[in-house]
This record gives sequence, structure tokens and C-alpha cells, in this order.
Amino acid sequence: MYLTKEEERMLNGEYGEAERLAIRTIVKVGEALDAKKLIKVKHVHVSGISYHNIGDAGLEFIRDLARGKAKVKVLSTINPLAFDLDLKASSLDLKFVEKQLEIISYLLNMGFTPSFTCTPYVIRRPKLGEHLAWAESSAVAYANTVFGGKN
Repeated sequence: MYLTKEEERMLNGEYGEAERLAIRTIVKVGEALDAKKLIKVKHVHVSGISYHNIGDAGLEFIRDLARGKAKVKVLSTINPLAFDLDLKASSLDLKFVEKQLEIISYLLNMGFTPSFTCTPYVIRRPKLGEHLAWAESSAVAYANTVFGGKN
């Protein structure tokens, strides 16, 4: 896969461990999909932030990014979490709640918008032909067909 000089510097860790880990992950996915190069995106939407789904391994990955001082570079929204924040004191296990709140804390410190929605186009409407990196299948289909985005 072709990488720009800046992307190569990121991969070599010249911008820090968090960026190295992030771009290494992106490059591995790109290679698996036989991508020729990386593209710039205007809006990122991340799924898989529910502790119920990602467990300790996902929490550790997010924690490592946050401890590496990772920061988002474009508008980055996030999917719903494992429970309604207003009802967190309900019948849920306290450790479960603590771990979910830890995930949220790390994401917010990295600059993610606390959207907690599976419809990121409500937060920001994509423009025609704009590249998006959304990991929410129904939102991807909607953005591509209704707004003319490219996911």
C-alpha cells in the first residue's frame, strides 16, 4: 500500500505511540482489503464502544490510545453505549458501569463528540461526494444514498 511521507512517519512512531498504533491498525485493514492508498475523510463514526461488546480487550485498546495522548483529527462521533447514562444507577453491575464510564472518559478526552447515536448524520449532514469513515451499517447506507457520501 502506498503511504505518504507523513503516513510513513506516523507508522514509524515519529508522532507518538498512539498515532503509530492507530495508523498501523488502519494500514493492516487496508492491506487486508487490498487498498492502494489511504484517503482523507471528513467525519468518523465509531461503533463498538459498548463494554458489553468489546470487553476488557477493547477497553485496554482504548486505554492504550488515550494514554498515548491520542486525539481525533476530524469530527469523530460515537455509537450508543451499553446503557442509558441517565439510568446507570439501575440494576446494572457496578464494575460493568465503571468500565463503560472509563471507555467514555477516554473517548471524550481524545476529542470524540459525545453523540451516543447510531445516526451520525443527525450530528452533521455529509456533503455530496464526501468521504466518511462510519462503522454503522444503516447510517452508511443512508449517508451514501440520501446525501451522496462515500463510505
